[in-house]
Amino acid sequence: MDIESVIQEINELIEVFDYKNAKKLSKELVRKKIIDGYYLLATIYDEQDKTDKCMKTLTAGLKRYSNDWILWMRLGNYQSDNEEYDNALDSFKKSLKQNNADKDYININIAILFNRWGKLENATEIIDKVSNDRYSIKKLRVKLSILITNEDYQAVLDSLENDKEIISNISDSDYQDLSLILYFYALAFWKTDNISKAKELIKQSLIYDRFNPQTYWLIREIDNEYSNDNKYFRILLTGDWLGESEDDKKFGFYSSYEIVAESHEKAIELIKEYESAPILKDSIRIDEIKEVNINPQEHPSGIYNVHGFSIFDIEE
Repeated sequence: MDIESVIQEINELIEVFDYKNAKKLSKELVRKKIIDGYYLLATIYDEQDKTDKCMKTLTAGLKRYSNDWILWMRLGNYQSDNEEYDNALDSFKKSLKQNNADKDYININIAILFNRWGKLENATEIIDKVSNDRYSIKKLRVKLSILITNEDYQAVLDSLENDKEIISNISDSDYQDLSLILYFYALAFWKTDNISKAKELIKQSLIYDRFNPQTYWLIREIDNEYSNDNKYFRILLTGDWLGESEDDKKFGFYSSYEIVAESHEKAIELIKEYESAPILKDSIRIDEIKEVNINPQEHPSGIYNVHGFSIFDIEE
């Protein structure tokens, strides 16, 4: 067995959502006592929102590899997500003690933990320890999150001016972090009554991560539109995919959305306003639509969830 090839195949299966076969190959790695099997299994369960299975997988891995800092850190992250703060801190401390541990990366996660825990001074102290330039974007994202928790919106806006160089030098792997950073800036502008600037940054945020749930929440909060006629729509759209060149126009797409609006026409208007992917917006049309009963007074108008794209060749 060529381990590297199997790992690559598993990652490719995860990318196309073939979790069944990805899981099968990952379990084969586990049986062969390859630690990557535990990493990949936890990733698969995470993609399926099966947090309990993620934690069980990592715990099982630690019974065999108790000195692996990555397993300890990932377990700590899930414990932090579950608000098991004491357990999470213990796991992070064990991660830091292991040989070859990436202390800066672990400290980023510890700072996130303290921020969630409400221990803002601890969070600030820990994030300030991170010195590796490789984590500049992640460090900035966590620092802004701490400031937002502390409701120090002016400090967030000051950062927008002071940290321009950091956010201008990013790679593709930083896009989700940058989306959150732009969300924090947008939130700070909203809280300081600059709605137009907030909406400008919201649209930039969605360019870097069109799935960002916090950004969609902020849109709903800013618009604050309630209606007794609101309905919850699950919409499957199709249309023309533009891609990055004229040649790509021969492709079409499918994508689905969950939206609260008074009508499907208004739902389409929201998609046209905030969809950041390269689609021809005038071409979109509804392929399927389902309506879910809701209490309209509990759900403001807006986009609640977006899903990935299925691209197809129109000429086939």
